[in-house]
Amino acid sequence: FRRGGSIAVDFNGHVWIAEKGTDRIRRLVDAEVAPISRIHTIPLMQRLEHATTNLELSVSKQRKWTNAQVRAAQEVEAASAELDALHDLIETGQFDSLNEHQVHDVLLNLGIKSNLDVLIEEEIKGEVLQDLTEADTSTLFSPQCFGDRRRSFLLIRHLVENREMIQPNRTHMDLWSVCEVSEYLKDAGYNSLVERFKAEGIDGLCLQSL
Repeated sequence: FRRGGSIAVDFNGHVWIAEKGTDRIRRLVDAEVAPISRIHTIPLMQRLEHATTNLELSVSKQRKWTNAQVRAAQEVEAASAELDALHDLIETGQFDSLNEHQVHDVLLNLGIKSNLDVLIEEEIKGEVLQDLTEADTSTLFSPQCFGDRRRSFLLIRHLVENREMIQPNRTHMDLWSVCEVSEYLKDAGYNSLVERFKAEGIDGLCLQSL
């Protein structure tokens, strides 16, 4: 400092002031400026090496991403081919050709939760699937309530009888939820059945089969 009242900034960006009459130097804590850029203090070859490394990493990541995209596309193509083949077996009525894994895929497609290990243990293949009773669905799929068991049975029967691996084209009542069935019962004067039907998960599809 050349005189009292002078201001200086150090290399870290801190502001210092020489106070008049006290011969003291004080750092202003709340008054800081941006540190001086050090990019030009790094040797050129080191900067070049660092930039080259970053470029190589970027290219490597891009290559890995491209490979991942190719693998994903191949997996999609393979899965689509398997699904098409499964549809063909169903539409041509070749249920006897279905193994446990294919039965599992069919059930999931229908919205029926099944355990592959159980299907394998019980040897539930296509020929067995065709003859499942409503009681069988209770053992195999562990339904939470009557509605779940009845729904599973109805969807499997539709699959076998119509050779369609999709949920049936439903009428308006088929689409009713459990809550909508409850409202219907109230309007029809069956208030005593509302809570029981809710507990058993009776939706529109199940209601029409009762």
